[in-house]
Amino acid sequence: MFDSHLPVTRDPALTDVLKDWPDLPYRTLKIAPLETLVDRMSTGMEQHRIVLDPQGRGAAAWCHLPWDSGIFGVSMARLDLIWAKEEDPDLLRHLLDKVIQDARSEGVQHMAHRPEMARQTTIHLLEDCGFRMVDSLHTLYYKVTEPKPAAQVRAYQPSDRDAILAMAATAFERNRFASDPHLDTHMAEEIYIRWTDNCLSGKRGDWVGVRIIDGEPAGFITCLLQPIQGSHMPMSVGVIDLIAVNPKYHGRGVGMELVHAAQNWMGVHSALHTVGTRCDNFQALSLYLKAGFRIYSSKVGMHAWLK
Repeated sequence: MFDSHLPVTRDPALTDVLKDWPDLPYRTLKIAPLETLVDRMSTGMEQHRIVLDPQGRGAAAWCHLPWDSGIFGVSMARLDLIWAKEEDPDLLRHLLDKVIQDARSEGVQHMAHRPEMARQTTIHLLEDCGFRMVDSLHTLYYKVTEPKPAAQVRAYQPSDRDAILAMAATAFERNRFASDPHLDTHMAEEIYIRWTDNCLSGKRGDWVGVRIIDGEPAGFITCLLQPIQGSHMPMSVGVIDLIAVNPKYHGRGVGMELVHAAQNWMGVHSALHTVGTRCDNFQALSLYLKAGFRIYSSKVGMHAWLK
């Protein structure tokens, strides 16, 4: 019998699992003590549904996605953790079965998960339970050493909004929503327009940079700061959230200018920056690598329709 319950705070059994979880965010970068990273993850799961193995050998955690659900008109959820010591396939299967059972009982129709590519046992299990790959993701990091070259990028102004949203409508066509054959393709485009607009309005993120050429926005980049609190000095991780360049200005170095501007802005607040991009987005990968980023995580994006 599994211990399945609603939101928890500092559950000792969950804490023990997170300490052993090899894919705990930022673990491999060693930016903070393990206890701080575990505490950060536990705090972030306070609104999650938790499934715990009674012997403490594994756990799963998932949450509802009201924003996504409102856009697609489908009850959507995200599985953020499924882990068993030694990747025990039987325990993983029991955990996943319980998650799916609980999610269905709460009316969830669509669930997403991003396991690390190295978790082949988990990936195959997810496939057996109806999950299908929709994309892949590299996450890269950059540790600040010195300022980047100054770029002709200024902060967002409200007069930029229409041009930026027009860019967002076509800049993110290859995404996990569009790759899901059962999701509305128009809404897959709309979600990035609304995502971008939330960045512009300040509902999401902390800074938006815009490159102006010939009097119009040629590209934009959005950044946010993720706080990591602990007993040591509090810190933040800078995250490049979205970046797009108007095709009219491709090949003119706009992308690098935007990235450098973001690195300089985030560098004032954080010594570590991260960014994610599809594994097959070679142009973006080349850009980030030239800017000094290095890959530290590779994940598979998977979706399941819970019938």
